[in-house]
Amino acid sequence: MTVSSNIDNSSLAVSEHIAGVLDQLSGFVFTYDESGRITYCTQRGAEVFGLTVKEMIGKRIADLVPTNDMMMVQKAIDGEDGAGRIHEVTVTDKKKRKKRFHLQVIPSISESGSGGGMVVASDISDWTETLKSQMTAEMRYRQLFETSFDGFAVFDVNGRCLDCNQAFAELLGHPSKEAVINRSYKKITPPEYHDLDVKAMMQIMERGYCDEYVKEYLHSNGTRVVTSVRGLRSTDENGNTIGGWYLVHDITEKKLAEEKLRRSEQLYRTIFENTGTAMMILDEDTTIVSINKETERLTGISRKDVGKIKWTDFVYPEDLGRMMDFYKASREPGNKVPGNCEFRMVRKDGEVREVSLTAAIIPDSKQAIISLMDVTEARWAERRMRAANEELEATLEELTAIEEELRHQYRELQKQEYALAESERRFRSLLENVRLLALIVDAEGTITFANNFLLSLIGWEREELEGHHFRVLFPPSIRKKMERLFENTIKKERIISYGPSYVQTKDGRKLRIHWNNTLLMDTERNVVGIATIGEDVTERWRAEKELQKNLKQMQALLDGTVEALAATAEKRDPYTAGHQRRVADLACAIARKMGIDGSRLEGLRTAGLLHDIGKLYIPTEILSKPGRLTEVEMLLVRTHCQAGYEILRKVPFAHPVPKILLQHHERLDGSGYPQGLKGDEILLEARILGVADVVEAMASHRPYRPALGVEEALKEISTNSGKLYDPQVVEVCCQLFKEGSFTFDS
Repeated sequence: MTVSSNIDNSSLAVSEHIAGVLDQLSGFVFTYDESGRITYCTQRGAEVFGLTVKEMIGKRIADLVPTNDMMMVQKAIDGEDGAGRIHEVTVTDKKKRKKRFHLQVIPSISESGSGGGMVVASDISDWTETLKSQMTAEMRYRQLFETSFDGFAVFDVNGRCLDCNQAFAELLGHPSKEAVINRSYKKITPPEYHDLDVKAMMQIMERGYCDEYVKEYLHSNGTRVVTSVRGLRSTDENGNTIGGWYLVHDITEKKLAEEKLRRSEQLYRTIFENTGTAMMILDEDTTIVSINKETERLTGISRKDVGKIKWTDFVYPEDLGRMMDFYKASREPGNKVPGNCEFRMVRKDGEVREVSLTAAIIPDSKQAIISLMDVTEARWAERRMRAANEELEATLEELTAIEEELRHQYRELQKQEYALAESERRFRSLLENVRLLALIVDAEGTITFANNFLLSLIGWEREELEGHHFRVLFPPSIRKKMERLFENTIKKERIISYGPSYVQTKDGRKLRIHWNNTLLMDTERNVVGIATIGEDVTERWRAEKELQKNLKQMQALLDGTVEALAATAEKRDPYTAGHQRRVADLACAIARKMGIDGSRLEGLRTAGLLHDIGKLYIPTEILSKPGRLTEVEMLLVRTHCQAGYEILRKVPFAHPVPKILLQHHERLDGSGYPQGLKGDEILLEARILGVADVVEAMASHRPYRPALGVEEALKEISTNSGKLYDPQVVEVCCQLFKEGSFTFDS
C-alpha cells in the first residue's frame, strides 16, 4: 500500500468511519507523534502485537518488538534514516505464528513544524509462503532435471534447443550442455530423422504430447546413438506453447543386444542347416520336429516326414535299449554320461551305418538337440589301421628283438673277445631269418655280410657282393653321394638312422629302399662298420607317384573344363567375347602385385574366366539388346551371380571359386548384389574381380554404348575408392596401367 508522503497534522485525527475501513485491511496502520510514540492504531495492528488498542497508545514500536528490523523502522520514525522506504519485518503474534510485513514510514510535518507521521503495514506472509513453495518446486524440478540419468531437453517450435541437462549433452558426446543449447535439432540429428522430429512437434502442438518414437542422434565422435524419445508441451508463464519437453533414453545397447540376438538366431539356423554334421531336434517322446539337410542325406528321410516319425525308428534293434538308456540319462540334470555314444543306424533304404550320437537338452524347454556323425568309414579305417598297427607292432617287436640281441652280442663281445665268432654266427642267423634287407659294411666300405632276402631281392650271388665295395649296390648316378654319406658317418660317428635310397638289381631295375642304420664298434669304442636293415618300399613309392600323376591329369581336365565353360558363356554374347579372359588377366595382374600367388591366384584366375557363366540363364536378346534395359531385364541380368554360384558350387575347386563368382558384384558400402555384403564380408578375390570387371567393361564396346576407354574406367574406380571399391585394389590397378605393366592388348 502507498500513502502520500505529505499528510498534515490535522489529517491524523481519524474519524470513526475511516477507522472502520482501516480495520478491514489485512495489514495495519498506526500514527505517531513527534516523539515517535503511537497516537492511533487499528484493531488489526493491536492484534498483531498481542495488545489492545488502548495498550498500544503511547508506546514506541521498538519497545514492542526489539528486533533489528524493528529498530530500523524506529530509526525511520525518529527521522534518522529510512523514511519512505519499505522495510520487511517479522512479527510473532499471540498464537506464536510468525508473520511477515512490509512497513512504510510516512512522516508528516505540520505548519507549526511539529513532527509525527503514519506507519502503513501490508501482510506478505501468504505471498512469502507461496513464493517459497514456488522456489522449492523450481529447485526440485531443476534437481530432477539436472541429475536424471536420462537426457532432458527443451526445444522451441523452430527446433532450437532452449535448455538441456548434462545427461543429454553427454549422450551426444559433449562435456557440457553449453555445447548443445541454442543449436538446431538439424545439427544433432541425421537428415533421415528430420521429418520424424517435425511430426513429433506437430503432435505436441495439437494435443500436448507426442507418441514415443525411436530415432538416432549424432555423437560428437561421428557415431550414432539410438534413443527412445517422448515429448510434452512446454508453455510460458501465460500458458502459451513455446515448444516441447523431450525425455531422451539411450537404447543403443538395447538395439545392439536385439541385433546380436537376431544374428545369433540367424547364425544358429545357418549353422544348423549348413553344418557338415546331421542334426535334429526331438520332442520329449523322441518325435522328430526339425532336421537339417545333412540329416536327410544320412538317414534318407525328407522334411515331409518331420513330426510323423521318431528317431528311434532308425536305431538298429540290438542297439535300441542301450541308446534309449543313453538318451534318457543325457536328459537328466547334471548327467555324467559320456559326451557321445555310438550305435548302428538303419537308413530308410535299409542300409546299416555306424553313427556317433551327441545329445543335449535345449535350455528352458523339454526338447533335445542331437547330432549324428557317420563314422562307418572311420571305423572301417580304424579296423584296418588296427590290423596294420598289429602287423607293424609285430615287425617292430621283431626288429626290437633283433636290436636287443645285437646289443647283447655287442656287450658280450666287450666282455669276452673269444666269443666274437659265435656271436657273429648267431647275429647272421638272425638276419637271415627276417624278410628285410640286412647288410654289414666294414669301416672301409666293404660288404662283409648280406642276408639271403637281400640277395634274392636284387638277384646277385653272395660272392658278387661280399668282399666288394658297397657302391656296387647303387645305381651309378648316386654312388658318389652314397660314398660321401658313408665317409661322413664313419668319420663323425654320426649315423643317419633312417633314409631312402635306390639299389640296383642285377637285371638293371631300381628298387626304392628305406634304411635303418646302426654303428658297429669294437671293444675300444672305435667305429668298425655299419649294420643296416632295409625295407623295400618300391611299390608304395610307385603308387604315390601314380597318384600325383593322376592329380595332375585331373587338374588339367579341370582347367580344360573351365576354358570350355568360359567359351560357352561368351558365345551367347558376341559383343563381350573375350571379356572373361581379359577380366581374368587383369584380376591376376592385380593379385600378383598384391602378393597373392600359388593356388589362391589360380583360384582367382578360374573365377575370372567363369565369372559371367551365370549369364547362360539369361536370354540372348537381353544380353545383346542395343538400348537401355528395363527394370525387369536388369533384375534378370543381376541373377547371373547367383546362377553362376549354383552352377559351380558342387565342383570340388581347391579355392572358393563359386563364392568369388557370387560376390564379384558386391560393393564395400553394401549397395551391391545379390547379398548386399559390406567391407571385409566380401572375399578379397571378389573385390579384386569386381574392380577388374568394371575397368574392362567400361573400356570395351557394348551394344548400348561405345567404349569409354581405360582412362574413364580408372577415373570411375578412383572416384569411388573406399566407397564401392577396395582402396588397395584400386591403387594397384591404377599403378598397373600408369606404369604400362599391363594393357588389355597384351
